[in-house]
Amino acid sequence: MKVFRPILIARLAIAALATTLLAACSGTDTIEWKEEVLLHDGRMIVIERKAKAASSGFPNANRGRDLEFELHYKQMDVHWKGIQPQSTFEIFDGVAYLAVAGPDEREVCKDKPPSYIPRQILKYQGKGQWVEIDQADFPIDQANYTLYQRYWGNKPSEDAKGLITWKYKGDWDGYPATQWPYHDSNNIPRRPYKFREFFETNPFTCASFQQP
Repeated sequence: MKVFRPILIARLAIAALATTLLAACSGTDTIEWKEEVLLHDGRMIVIERKAKAASSGFPNANRGRDLEFELHYKQMDVHWKGIQPQSTFEIFDGVAYLAVAGPDEREVCKDKPPSYIPRQILKYQGKGQWVEIDQADFPIDQANYTLYQRYWGNKPSEDAKGLITWKYKGDWDGYPATQWPYHDSNNIPRRPYKFREFFETNPFTCASFQQP
């Protein structure tokens, strides 16, 4: 029995380490922030957003996978909660719209033309209810690509917090300039990408998910 004791101790040590690592990975991080959004008609509004993710993406990532999101615009009592990342929040004729990533881009793009944008368009019905609509019923050439995408930092101190201003988003994303400066001589951010323009410029349409 003495001969095997070091092996037993090593196995116990490994098991304890694995348990510690799994426990560390099982927690969640939650962040909340406010965000300026420039609508297609020139109005600047402030929305509230929330994101939850696993605390760690062990063994390779500093942050874990996204778990849940929330978006709230108090002035219209608009609220959305789900698991899909969001790209655009817009208001047309007093109705709120939200563009979110589909659960599977290949499934979204099935039987769609190559130019189709692999995003689901949600239309607010009131009282927390949303309905998915066809992209043909959403003005994707007028809607701005509006929502901040860099909310998770490499560490908690770099996460989104407080108010994310439109100017701050412009400094990071440079709508739609490809080089500095991202602001004009009056320090006004350049115009944002339009919804279709963003996905066609990057490019990220259904053509990327369909076999030639």
